[in-house]
Amino acid sequence: MSLEQIKNMMKTHVFDDICLVGFVYAEENELTEFIASMRCLFLEFGNKIIKVEEMEQFSKLSLTVVDDIHIDIDVENFIPAKSRISNVVFHNPLSDNIVSEIVLFNMEEHEARVICDVFKLVLLNKQELFFDPSFLGINVGGSEVEALWRNNQLKGYKAIPTVIKL
Repeated sequence: MSLEQIKNMMKTHVFDDICLVGFVYAEENELTEFIASMRCLFLEFGNKIIKVEEMEQFSKLSLTVVDDIHIDIDVENFIPAKSRISNVVFHNPLSDNIVSEIVLFNMEEHEARVICDVFKLVLLNKQELFFDPSFLGINVGGSEVEALWRNNQLKGYKAIPTVIKL
């Protein structure tokens, strides 16, 4: 069900934003800093949301359809926060960014989520967004991030793509 939900969401909604979550720590008389948790991020398609989360010690990604953006911070004086990064990531954040193709590498479909090694979204304007779990968190970028991921694979690794045209 989850893969079908993700496909329908991307097919029927504009890709509005990518949200990082994390926290802010406010010290008196100091500039407050946003500290991102790169372990998960959220993709917004209209009022629909896909949570992208790293798993298995930074070797896989989990994609889950969720109702809202949520982060658990249980540390005193830390305030949960989010940051929208589409203006940094999209070539043209003011245009309708429509997903035309999804490529999931070594995809496993489960009842409530999709698991893959990495995935790529190709937009109608030909921009590519590649999502790679790394030891520093989820790395998002274009073809250069994909090339780096491919160059770092062990000999004998097989990247089996599942390509979904929308």
